[in-house]
Amino acid sequence: MKMFEEWLKAAKIDIDSVEYLIRADHLTSTAAFHSQQAIEKTLKSILEFKGNSIPKIHSLNTLF
Repeated sequence: MKMFEEWLKAAKIDIDSVEYLIRADHLTSTAAFHSQQAIEKTLKSILEFKGNSIPKIHSLNTLF
């Protein structure tokens, strides 16, 4: 499996987690965290696919 596919696989796990967590009001912040993680991993997969280096940052704006 290529590295960009690994990023997408990890993002899918975060999305699955959000779908589960969003049902519980007291877990909203955890659902939001996993949403951010899914977006971050998806952006990193795009960078990897295009042959760019992956910065060790969490800023969605910077990754975008």
